[in-house]
Amino acid sequence: MPVADQQSQIDAPQQSPARALRLRVGWLVCVMVLFAATATGCLAFNALWGGSVESADSGGKLVSITVVSPWITEALGYVVTGSLIALLVVGFLAGRRKHVLVAFTSIAGAFLLFCVWVVLTILAAFDAPWLVVDQCRGPDDKQYAYLYYGVLQAQRLVLATESSQDGWQTTYDVLGGTNGDSPRSWTAVVRPADCDGSEGRLLAGPDGWLVGLRYDNQCYFAYEVGTGRYLAREDVKDISPLILIGPDTKPLDKDVKDILAGGEMVPGKSGLTVAELRAQAIKHPNAKIRKMFKDAPTAKSLKTESATKPSQGSEK
Repeated sequence: MPVADQQSQIDAPQQSPARALRLRVGWLVCVMVLFAATATGCLAFNALWGGSVESADSGGKLVSITVVSPWITEALGYVVTGSLIALLVVGFLAGRRKHVLVAFTSIAGAFLLFCVWVVLTILAAFDAPWLVVDQCRGPDDKQYAYLYYGVLQAQRLVLATESSQDGWQTTYDVLGGTNGDSPRSWTAVVRPADCDGSEGRLLAGPDGWLVGLRYDNQCYFAYEVGTGRYLAREDVKDISPLILIGPDTKPLDKDVKDILAGGEMVPGKSGLTVAELRAQAIKHPNAKIRKMFKDAPTAKSLKTESATKPSQGSEK
C-alpha cells in the first residue's frame, strides 16, 4: 500500500470528530440566527406598524385609518413566543454539549428580545391601535364601521366607510368623529328589542340613519347616509330618541322606562323634554311605541308614588 494512502487512513479518524463538532456548532448557530431574526422581524413590524396607521390632511384632520387584520397581530405574537422558546432550547442544547459561547449567545439573545417585547408592549399602552368596534351594511349597500381609539382618558370614536380590503389590512375613509371621554356628549335613544350587548354598537335606523352607541342606549353620533349629515358633540341634541324605531320595530321596554324615569329632560344632552318626547311618541307610526309612552307613568307620578310608599322600616 502506498505511503500516502496509509497516512490518509491514519488521519481520517482524527479529522472526523473535529468535522462533526464544527457541523453541530454550525447547525446550532444557524438555528439560533434564524429564530433570532424571526423574532426581531416580528417585533420590528409591531413597532413600525402598530396595528393601525392614520392618515391626515394638511390641516391635521383625520382622513383615513388603515387597520391590520387582527389575525396577523395574533399570529405575530405566537411567532415571537415560539422563537424565544426555540432560542432557549438552542441555548440549553449548546450548553449540554459544552458549546459555551453559543449557549450564552442564544440565551442572552432570548432575554434581550424578551425585554424589547416588554418595552414595546408598555409603549403600545400609550399609543394603542385603532379597533373596529362594530360594522353594519348601510342602505346604500356600503360597509360602515365604528372605530375606537383609547389611551387612558383619551378616547376617540369614529364612523368610517370601508374603502379597501385585501385580507391583510382594511382601509376606512373617515366620515366623522367625536370624543368618548370628558366632556361626554350623548343622548339617550330607544333601541330595538333584539339589540344585545351594553357596549359599542353601530345600528342602522329605518330612515337611512346610522347610530353609534357607546354604552347601553347612549348615542354618541348619528349619520344620515343619504345627505351625509353627521351629528355629534353639541349636535347630539338634534338626534331623536326614537331614531332607531321604525313602524314595525319592537322597542326595548327597558330604554323607554329609563328615559321616562330620568327626569324632566331626556337623559344626556338631548334638546327634548320628556313631555315633548311623549307627545312625539304618541303620534309615532309604531303602535308599540305609542302604547308604551301612553301607558307609562310620568316622572312626576313615579316620584309621587315613591314618596307615598312607606319604607320597609315604617311598616308594622
